[in-house]
Amino acid sequence: MTPEEIRRCKMIGDVNLFLPDGLAGQGECEIMIASKDDRRKGYAVEALQLFLRHLAQHLPLDPLQLIVKIASANIPSIKLFQTLGFGIVKHVKVFDEVEMHYAKPDDADILADLNLDSKRPARDGPKAIWEEIDLQGRIGMYYP
Repeated sequence: MTPEEIRRCKMIGDVNLFLPDGLAGQGECEIMIASKDDRRKGYAVEALQLFLRHLAQHLPLDPLQLIVKIASANIPSIKLFQTLGFGIVKHVKVFDEVEMHYAKPDDADILADLNLDSKRPARDGPKAIWEEIDLQGRIGMYYP
């Protein structure tokens, strides 16, 4: 897409990476799709795949440093990150949220406590589908 085409697009949410300890520490990913009308349409998974691939290609940040924190009741978001290769490693009860780390297995005890199933796709090793995406010509990516 050209810069002009990108400017005409409607913003439906955002994707962020927080680096509280700089590139040497963990990177906390988050996504927000604002309107309920825009949810459950694949936008979040598409945006996150492109975002994660962009991070892996353009930042000196090991994907194993990536984490997410999600409200325990937000099952769609938990399942989304499971499909992207993140596993539930901690349940922070005081905040009622789960912490997920990239390429880590789901903790079976936490899954049972929260009445969740592991929905992570089978794969050889920790590599997720987003690690193979070619960013050339993708939406929102413009390099003159």
